[in-house]
Amino acid sequence: MSSAADECLLTRTLVADSFRCNKEDLVKGAGNVNVKIKLFGAFRIDRFKEKVLELPPDTKVQEVVDKLQVPQQLLGIVLINGTHACISDVLTDGDTLSLLPLLGGG
Repeated sequence: MSSAADECLLTRTLVADSFRCNKEDLVKGAGNVNVKIKLFGAFRIDRFKEKVLELPPDTKVQEVVDKLQVPQQLLGIVLINGTHACISDVLTDGDTLSLLPLLGGG
């Protein structure tokens, strides 16, 4: 595993029960899902600040990142409903996905 994958696994372990419900099981076989996307910092340039997207069931964060052409090497923090998440997480109806760029400075 890469260190990013290790960190994601550790995050999931630390917040075990409260991290994310297994809501993806609730939408299997259902129609599309509506997900609010919030972009921060440079990710807003030529995109948007906040928008609701209609997505197919079982869409992963990675697919949204790709669709929006957000450079993955600049992706700093991913939140689903205000909780740290991984790009491999599945989005469900009513979720809010926040994408924040890496921050630099000193």
